[in-house]
Amino acid sequence: MVLAPARGLFPQPELPTDRLVNGPGGLQRFVAEALALLDRDVELCRADVRIAFANVKQGVAAACADPARVRRALPERPLDDVLALPDLGRALVFASTRALKTS
Repeated sequence: MVLAPARGLFPQPELPTDRLVNGPGGLQRFVAEALALLDRDVELCRADVRIAFANVKQGVAAACADPARVRRALPERPLDDVLALPDLGRALVFASTRALKTS
């Protein structure tokens, strides 16, 4: 199951498009996987994606403050995927601003 952003009550901030789409960790990184999703696997996300993004950034920063230590303690865990979560959150915020403009 994947959650798609719901319409927020507050206007979305303008974000620098080129860096967010094509830069390191940008939206483009997630496009292929997103396009491969079946419609039945996508659900409306009723959460405020900006708050979710802020929570993810804080959580990853706290849990992975010392990535080398985490890799030693949990060598079989996909730490790179965890460290990429803020990029995914940023991409979700960007995508939600575009979805709101077209709907």
